[in-house]
Amino acid sequence: MTHKQDLPSFEWSWSDAPIMLPLAFEPREWNTVHIALFLAEYSGSQVNILHVNSRIDNTEKRDEFLKKLEPIAAELKIKYNVNYAKAKSAEPSVSEIADTIVSQSEKMGCQAIVMSANRESFFREFFGRISDKVARKSKRTVLLVETPHPNITIPKEPSKILIPVLRDEYDPSPYIVAAALSSTATTARSELVAARVVYLPPTIPLDAVDVSKSLRRLEQNFSYRVASSIKNLGRLFTPKILPVRDVGKDVNNYAQEIEADAIILCNHKPSSFRKLLPREEYDIVGNATRIVLVVFPKE
Repeated sequence: MTHKQDLPSFEWSWSDAPIMLPLAFEPREWNTVHIALFLAEYSGSQVNILHVNSRIDNTEKRDEFLKKLEPIAAELKIKYNVNYAKAKSAEPSVSEIADTIVSQSEKMGCQAIVMSANRESFFREFFGRISDKVARKSKRTVLLVETPHPNITIPKEPSKILIPVLRDEYDPSPYIVAAALSSTATTARSELVAARVVYLPPTIPLDAVDVSKSLRRLEQNFSYRVASSIKNLGRLFTPKILPVRDVGKDVNNYAQEIEADAIILCNHKPSSFRKLLPREEYDIVGNATRIVLVVFPKE
């Protein structure tokens, strides 16, 4: 069983340093805007919007986007500023944009980068996503917002959030983000579910969770770690052991069953020779029918 001394000390909150919000001023980025503003409200941070602009930018689209953003920030009492970084070419490359975002976040002293993880264009599908390259290169915390369909939006007041935990290692980052999204007075009663995902091969019945001693020990250890999150964040997280056959499908089926508004995953930044996410996390994102937030903690 895990004992108290086995858990290392963690930072249980974000600082009040700025949060960077890279934007292309596209409608698909509104989920990211709302999440960045909630995180800023929670940590008392300023939001530094960054747009890597080119000679073919649509200023009318930009002005319309910012006009819509202003009352949202005002309601949450969030200070923000808009910054522009000039690209060298009219159609900047994926790497150029990603490098600019990372370097600007360093110059501005941002604690985190929150950005949309949608594919930017068909052409760039062959060269990777800007968001993925930022997650690889930045030493800051990076939060990618995966929206499976343009019409899916995160509610202003999320009522349920699911945190699937796929491995035995513990990181407070997804719990901190969940606490931030449920931090306002109106969302204080949000249900936050932390589910330890356990893969069971076909030869083992799913109800083995109720009889296996090793799974009971796993449940005890996991419940202890979740209790640490409750104590340090002041939010009620419900621990759950979730047996699965197919990680991607079964986690998303459970999210649908509990009517979760969002899924929050945590992943450490890979080396340049590995995929951004392990296969199980990719399967969850690929099968998702709701917004998935992927947190990459700072190095």
